[in-house]
Parts: sequence; C-alpha cells; structure tokens
Amino acid sequence: MAKTVNSILIVGGGTAGWMSAAYLARHLGSDLPNGVKITLVESSDIPVIGVGEGTFPSIRTTLGLIGIDEAEFIRKADATFKQGIKFVNWETDPATTSEHFYYNLFENPHMIQNSEDLAPYWAFRHSKYNPSFSDSVSFQHGICESKKAPKQQSDKGFFAPMNYAYHLDAGKLAELLKEHSLRLGIKHLIGTVDKVNVKENGEIKSVLLKGGKTLEADMFIDCTGFAALLIDKTMGSKRKPVDDVLFVDRALVAQVPYEDKMCAIASSTLSTAQEAGWLWDIGLRHRRGTGHVYSSRHSTDEQAERVLEKYLGASAKKASPRLLKMQTGYREKHWVKNCVAVGLSGGFLEPLEATGIVLIEAGIRMIGDYFPRHGDFDIVARHYNRAMRERYEDAVSFVKLHYYLSRREDNAFWIDNRDPSSVPDYLKEKLELWRYRLPRASDFHSSNRLFSHEIYQYILLGMGYKPDLIANQSSFPFIRQADNEFQNIQIAKQNALRVMPDHRELIEAAQDENFSFG
Repeated sequence: MAKTVNSILIVGGGTAGWMSAAYLARHLGSDLPNGVKITLVESSDIPVIGVGEGTFPSIRTTLGLIGIDEAEFIRKADATFKQGIKFVNWETDPATTSEHFYYNLFENPHMIQNSEDLAPYWAFRHSKYNPSFSDSVSFQHGICESKKAPKQQSDKGFFAPMNYAYHLDAGKLAELLKEHSLRLGIKHLIGTVDKVNVKENGEIKSVLLKGGKTLEADMFIDCTGFAALLIDKTMGSKRKPVDDVLFVDRALVAQVPYEDKMCAIASSTLSTAQEAGWLWDIGLRHRRGTGHVYSSRHSTDEQAERVLEKYLGASAKKASPRLLKMQTGYREKHWVKNCVAVGLSGGFLEPLEATGIVLIEAGIRMIGDYFPRHGDFDIVARHYNRAMRERYEDAVSFVKLHYYLSRREDNAFWIDNRDPSSVPDYLKEKLELWRYRLPRASDFHSSNRLFSHEIYQYILLGMGYKPDLIANQSSFPFIRQADNEFQNIQIAKQNALRVMPDHRELIEAAQDENFSFG
C-alpha cells in the first residue's frame, strides 16, 4: 500500500514559494489537525527577481481563494490596477511611418444582442469605423487612455464592471504572501540547501541544510528559480530551450521615481517596441517599473543600455539598471516522482503578458486538484506534466505571435522573427485557419490553454492582420445590429468616463486602513 502524503517541503521563497504555500495551506487544510503540514525553507541571501511586476486577471481568483482582502493587497503589495497592455510601434517602425498603438484589453469584445461575435463585423467593415478595433469593441480602451480605474469603491472586492489584474511590487507581494501563509499554519525556516538525499526508488527523502539540519517530507516543491536544485540537479528533468523561437534573452531593469508624486498612474502596461526588443513601463504608486527586453544576438548590452537611457530621458540619471540574463525554456517534466517544479525552476519565457505568475497559478491549482494524498505520484505526474506542457506550448506560440506579425524592417531581430523556421507548427496551423476568418473558441481544443480566442482577436486586428472575409459576405447577416452595438459602445464609454474614478485617486484612497471595497 502506498504511503500517505502528509507533509510538503517547499524549497525557495519569492512569489512562487509563498504563493504555493498560501494556496496549498488553504486547499489542504494545513491549520487543521488532519491537514497536510507544509514547511517552507528559503535562503536569506537570494533576492526576488521580480521582473515584469504584472499579472493576469486570474490573480484575483487566486488571492480570493487564499483569503487575502483586496484593499489589504493593494496597500501591502503596492499594487495598482492593470486593464491590459498598450503595444506601441510593434506593427511598424515609427521612423518610416506614424506612431501606432493598439490595446490588448482584459475586457472581452462586446457581443451583439443575439450573442453573435462582434469582432468579425469590425474586420469585415473596419474601414467604415474610425476608432481602432479595441476602441470599437470595448469602452475599456477609453478608460485606459484616460487613466481611470476599472472599479469604484462601492464594487465588491475582486469584482468590477470591467475585467482587470494588477501591477505590483514583487518583493512586497512575496512578503504579504509570507505573512498570510504563516497565519495559515505554514512553518518557515531560513537555510541554504547543501545536499539532497534520494531514496532507492528515486524519490527525494530529505534535504540537508548548511549547518547540518536535515528536513524530511513526503513531497517536495522546487521554487529555487533558475538554479532548479531539486527538479534538475537532483531529479534530472532538463529544460527544453525555446531560444530558436523566442530570441530575447536579456533584460535591463530599472525602477524610476515619479517627478510628480501625485501624477496620473497608467492602468495598463506600456510595451514599446525597439530595434532589437521592447521596453515595458509599469506604473506603481511611488515609481515606475521599467525594463528593456532584448536579444543578445541582435544587440550588445551597451546598445541596449543606450536605448533604455534614451527612453527614460532625464529620469535615467535616477535609475541604476541591473542586467538579467534569462534562460528561456521549460521542463517537459515538471513533476518527477515526489518532486514538482513551480515558477522559474519549471520554466521562463519572457516578461510579456505576465506569463510567469499565471503559470505559477496554474501549477499550484493543479497540485491542489491532483494532490496525491495516498502517494500515487506516477499517474498524477503524467496528468500534470501533460497539462503544463500544453500550457507552455500555448504560451510560446502566443508570445511568438506578437513578433511574427510585425512588419518592422529596422533590425534583423524583427526580420528573423518572421522566418517561418522560427515559428511553431501549432501557430502556423492556427494562422492558416485564420486566413479567412477570425479566431473562435472552437479553435482551441484543450482546456489547458492560457489565452482565449478574444485575446488573439485583439492582437491580430491590432497588428493590422486582415483575414480575407470577402468570400464570406453571406456570413454577416447582422450588420445593422452590429452598427448599433458599435454606437452603443461609444455611448457607454462616455458614460463610464464620467462615473469611473481616477486611477491615482482610488489607489490613494485605498491606503487608508479603514478603506474597504463593497
């Protein structure tokens, strides 16, 4: 009979470690007499990487399940609202054409009254409509442009008229999750792993810390980041590189204080394409988180630093950029025997679309769902590995799409990204399907996909992709209803602009400990 799994050791802290601890403590009843006991051990000399500082809307569900109050989260994680991503100059080089931007919004495009998809009607008759696609199909575009918040104080915690996520301070988020985890019964230890002891059957038995302390557990979660001390160094699960598809492998990261402490805060991530990569710009309460993501094959570190300095302007004098060398790729086996990788130990693609945190969320939810209390690791591992592999494959293709659709010619970086040999077959097949129509929900057969068909619509139409719909004119019987809905959206935008609070104003109000939503 298999051994009952009653204890988990999480090795490593940061967002991955403490989010795993908090979620599994709630899900597995760590504070109950018969619950699974969880210990987290972390080294005191390993900093939180905290690259993109962005999240996906799923974070709201995760925080709610963990039991964290939204207002407390905003205060303690220095969080602001994120309603999508504004992509600037990704389609063409502004030196040869006018500056261009589009939004990938978190709010899905509106539907026609009879639940007909509105997006194809815009694509079919886009020349008739002056606003961009995102501005035509959702009033959230206008909310973002005006730096408004997605909700009012009267809206309940984690709920709002519009879909949203957050920007945050990764270090402060880890501290909040740690504080909450300890309340949930997590045991916390400081120590550096010196050796991993393995049983005869290949499972991990214990870890030996420097200083001589041995920690045993029934199950181990590897949150040691790029080091991957357990999943790679001990269990032998190697990383599958994706640098032949995604070329960016460097990031220059800089935190920049505001010149005006009460200036407006953007409620979307700003992503601005550059000659050999792109820049992110994220607005928190007291500072901007910025970074230049680029390919070392197409730019030197010195060139990349000049690009970042030019973008920051006078603010560059107050910035001290740090260089991150990123290992792009993922484990095809995230779960081996009694060891599971979560976070950077399992894989890293790049900071686009906050994929890192959303993959952490997906992983810990499945660990909770599949948890092998009776020790049946092998069958659970097969299901888990298939699901995570599909998620990473989906994410790789999704990120690649942003580069592949660009028509920039100013650097070999963009030209090389359009080389068909660098495009996954999965994406090629989808693009062939979308030559004559837009993405639909039925195009995605796995429940493990991370990104909805609506998100693909925002990117395709935002980047100027034009499916050939002429032969399908008979497939658009609701043109009058679509025209009415486009008009209704513009009216709704004006109404929303009048009633939704200023983003900075709501964030400042939430700093009061007596503030609450709902």
